[in-house]
Amino acid sequence: MSVTHLMAQAARSVVVLFFIFALFTAQAQTGNTVTCDVPSVEPLANTSVTCHFPENVNQTRRIVTVSFYKGAQYTVSNENDILECWWLSGKMDCDVKRGYKFNRIISHELTLEIPRVSTKQIGGYVCKLSNMNPKDVKYCELKIKLEGKTMCDVPSVPLNSRTSLTCYFPEDLSKNTADFSVYHQSTSSDSVDVISCKRMGDHWSCDRIRGYEFDQTVTNHLTVGIPTAQEDQEGSYSCHYTSSSPVRYENCSLTLTTVTSFCNISSIKETEPASLTCTFNVDVNATKNNLSLIRLGGDESKGVDTVTCTWLQDQLKCTTAPGYEVNNLVTHRLVIRVLRASRDHNGTYACHVTGSSMDGFKSCDFILIPDVPAVVLTVAIAVLVFIPVSLVIIFLVFKCKQRKEVNKNSPKQVSSEEIPMISAEEGKSSSPPVSSKEEILFHPPPSIIHPPFIIPQSSSITVVVIIHLRLQKSCVDYFVLLVFSHHDAHGKLFHHKLSACLLLA
Repeated sequence: MSVTHLMAQAARSVVVLFFIFALFTAQAQTGNTVTCDVPSVEPLANTSVTCHFPENVNQTRRIVTVSFYKGAQYTVSNENDILECWWLSGKMDCDVKRGYKFNRIISHELTLEIPRVSTKQIGGYVCKLSNMNPKDVKYCELKIKLEGKTMCDVPSVPLNSRTSLTCYFPEDLSKNTADFSVYHQSTSSDSVDVISCKRMGDHWSCDRIRGYEFDQTVTNHLTVGIPTAQEDQEGSYSCHYTSSSPVRYENCSLTLTTVTSFCNISSIKETEPASLTCTFNVDVNATKNNLSLIRLGGDESKGVDTVTCTWLQDQLKCTTAPGYEVNNLVTHRLVIRVLRASRDHNGTYACHVTGSSMDGFKSCDFILIPDVPAVVLTVAIAVLVFIPVSLVIIFLVFKCKQRKEVNKNSPKQVSSEEIPMISAEEGKSSSPPVSSKEEILFHPPPSIIHPPFIIPQSSSITVVVIIHLRLQKSCVDYFVLLVFSHHDAHGKLFHHKLSACLLLA
């Protein structure tokens, strides 16, 4: 075999090995890569981010994260997790940020819905699995797609609240020399340019009227701030720019809304923690409204502020009355915690947004649930009172029947008789000296009668029931003496008597 033939055979072997290695490497890379895609849509439309995994995550149960980032390039510092799913005790749980929806279905794919695309969602997305190499992650970007028209969006807010107007253009104005402006048409005046910008070399020269803010940041969209929305700022807006081709300008409207709220209080037991939740019809984190929790009634007709929250440099700062706590996080909801519920917290509360009418705020009542020992004690006392009274009634019915039988059989008048039910030992009790047993029963000295009786919950209770009846010609006198005693430092006794005269038929 010639040297040339051997060299050719060796070369073929090297090529085959290199091809196998390259194929293996490509398969390995493809098998470990996590990718995503998101269709471009018009502003305010619906779209979704779809993640593609190399495995069935519902079986491997690795932690899944979908992150969003602003800017031209993804870095760990500018990412924001918008979805995170994990498994705990065999069950999946997920945390989804506002502005996104997730159907909780994960396998080789995952779909995260964006119901209404705005500037907050325009940017890059990345899907990740736990314990994976960052090099195996591929990014996708959401862009707006607009042709032949401009669009705008301005959320309606309450009076004196913060909002913003966003303009969307079919092209990137930072890459051309087009001038642009924002028109406002109110119901009470003519249209006016609230923002008007002209290109001057490498920068913009802009004019704006009072009540609006603009930082001169422009791409295929821009944002005009409205720090405190007023009535004269209501109406329709439109965004314009100079273009060589015909453009249609779509309007958007700003309307001042009425703030409403309602509150809800969880079940409350004395000495235990409780929570009160305020729910608003606006996102207070976006409108930056100051708010408070008011306890209605009291000395002041408008109520007393128990919690007051104020926005300072986009940070919510809250002050609370003793016994209340707030975590300073608010959106459409605000949770106020009561560290240790007591009767001092009882009352009617309302959640109020500063500058709005109280008519739109529904109140809720803070009422303690009675403690179980107190309920048991009350029922026990009621039963102890009911039993002797029932015995008396049964006895009287029996005596009435007996008296009727005696009257039928004998013409003689039945003399009054006394039926004591007190033992001799009880007659020798340590009660104050009296002239007779009847005097003790029917005319007890004031010193041993103490109405109303109060029984501390912490004391042990002893109950003595003394019943005395006396049958007369026209009625039956009966007397029930309930003696409640408890062990305390003074050895104090509490007494209560029940007596009446029952007419005989």
